[in-house]
Amino acid sequence: TLIYAFAGFFMTPINMYLHPLSCVSVIVSRSGDIPGLTLPQAVHAPVAILGIFLWSVAATLFAMVTLNRRKRGETMRILLWAECQKLRRSNILILTAFATVFIAVFVFIGGKTTVYGVDFSESSGWYMATALTWATMFILPAMIALLGSYMICREEQDDTIKHLRLVPINETKLTAAKMIVTFVLSVLIYLLLFIITLAIEAVLHFSALSIETVLDFLKMYLIQGAGVFFAVSPIIAIVPYMKKSYWLALLLAEIYSFSALFM
Repeated sequence: TLIYAFAGFFMTPINMYLHPLSCVSVIVSRSGDIPGLTLPQAVHAPVAILGIFLWSVAATLFAMVTLNRRKRGETMRILLWAECQKLRRSNILILTAFATVFIAVFVFIGGKTTVYGVDFSESSGWYMATALTWATMFILPAMIALLGSYMICREEQDDTIKHLRLVPINETKLTAAKMIVTFVLSVLIYLLLFIITLAIEAVLHFSALSIETVLDFLKMYLIQGAGVFFAVSPIIAIVPYMKKSYWLALLLAEIYSFSALFM
C-alpha cells in the first residue's frame, strides 16, 4: 500500500490523471485552489472520475483473477493431499518398495555369481549401472504403470466416482492430480533404488567412490525416474479409458519395457 501511495507522487508530475490518488486531488480542488497543492495540468473533474473508475475496474479484475488462481491452487492442493491419504491406506506402495528392493538384491546376487572366473561385482560402478538398467528393463516401468493405473481405476472399481461427482469434483483436475502424484512417486522410487545401490556400492568399493561419480549416478537415476513415467503414461491413461483392471497396466508395461531388448 505504501508503494502504491508513493507511486502517485512520481506519476503526478507526468500526468495527474494516471493515479487514483492524484485524481481525488483533482476532484477536491475543482472548486478552487488548495493551499500547498500545485497541480501540473488543468483541472478536469470528469477525466479524474473516469481515471478512478478505470483503476477500480482494473483492480477488481486483478482481484478476481488472483482469487481464481488461488482457488484453483487450493483445489489442486486438496486433491493432491487426498491422493496421498488414499495411498497411505493402500498396500500398493509396500508392493512397489518390495519390487525395488528385490531388483537391487537380485542384481547384487547376480554380480557375485562368478562367470568364467569373473566376479562382476568387483568392478567399481558396475553394480549401480547394472541395477539401473535391469530395473528399467524388467521391473520399475511395470510397477509405475500399475501404481498410476491403480490410482485412476480404483475410483471406478470401488464405485467412489459417483460420490465424487456429487461434490462435484472436476474429473480432469482429479486425473491430473493422480498423474502428478504418480510422477513424483516414479522419481522417488528411482531415488530409493539409488540409495540402496549406493549403500551397497559403498560397502563394495568405498575407496573408488567420488562425489562426482555419486552425483553422476544420482542424475542418471532421477532422469530415468522422470523418463520412465513419461514412457508409461500412455499405458496409465489407456487402461482406465478401456475400463479394464489396473493389473492390465502391469502386463502391458512389462511387455513394453521388455520389448526394448529386441529393438
